[in-house]
Amino acid sequence: MIASERYLTENGLDQQTFVNQALLGENTLLTLNENLEDWGQIFPNIVAKERIVCDSYFAALRAAEEGLGICVGLTPIINHWLKTRRVVKLNADPIEAELAYWLVSKKTSEELPSLDALYKWAHTLFAQLK
Repeated sequence: MIASERYLTENGLDQQTFVNQALLGENTLLTLNENLEDWGQIFPNIVAKERIVCDSYFAALRAAEEGLGICVGLTPIINHWLKTRRVVKLNADPIEAELAYWLVSKKTSEELPSLDALYKWAHTLFAQLK
């Protein structure tokens, strides 16, 4: 879970505050769907005081950066955001998600050398971020 330092300060939190489901429910959650499905995978019974529905994960990250709420942070996507302090991690138990990244292309493109090069580059990049 991530948020901006400004959001934490404005809501009486800091990076040392342990965040559980009850505390999350008292805050604004940034989500990809109205029913909090992305949060429900982590906290099945979550109820938010407020929620902001974003149309993409990147929009949710930007909203977190702008101090609008708390967002689910997926690594390695957020690694650079954390390093540059655009957002900070909240003090919570790490959560293992059963998610994966897929490289999808047209069937007619699967033999292109440039696509193979992209796959190898992305695979190497993600391996370094672990």
